[in-house]
Amino acid sequence: ITVLAVVWLLDSSEQKRFQEENRADVLNQLSAVRAKLEEALNQRLFLERGLVAYVSGIDRNINAKQFETLSRVIIGKNPGIRSVSLYKKTVVTYLYPLKGNEKAIGFDPMTIPEEREAILRAINSRKTVLAGPVNLVPQAIAFISRTPIFLTPPDEEPESGDWWGMVGIIIDQNTLFQEAGLLD
Repeated sequence: ITVLAVVWLLDSSEQKRFQEENRADVLNQLSAVRAKLEEALNQRLFLERGLVAYVSGIDRNINAKQFETLSRVIIGKNPGIRSVSLYKKTVVTYLYPLKGNEKAIGFDPMTIPEEREAILRAINSRKTVLAGPVNLVPQAIAFISRTPIFLTPPDEEPESGDWWGMVGIIIDQNTLFQEAGLLD
């Protein structure tokens, strides 16, 4: 009985150590995946901020050609960005790439309850809000990021002026997950 008790204690101790070791390995793997996912996402969201800064501080009267040029650079070396949109207030005014997305011009996502909540949160918090995953048409799943644009009055605090609109980007879920190593 003493030998069995000692064996049982050793076995319990070994099982506990094995479980803790496995838990630590899983946490390390999750931390690495989380870091890769954050990097892939932030890489795209920082590009969105560039467009916000341009409209807020340089040219609130941005035209379609300027928007297309800036958006082409934003999308250029960043796979997974399906589109970039500029909203005046809450209405899609410019969209890149426009080809195949023409119907989205003039669309107000505030008409969709799930979208309205995310848009209001972005405006009220004055911060980027990432929504998703969202089922897009046709058969694509993506994340939608929207950053509000508040104008920068001359010689005042950046983005301390009136609300102008938003910049939005649609990020393909599979590309994001692939870069993070989640599909491996």
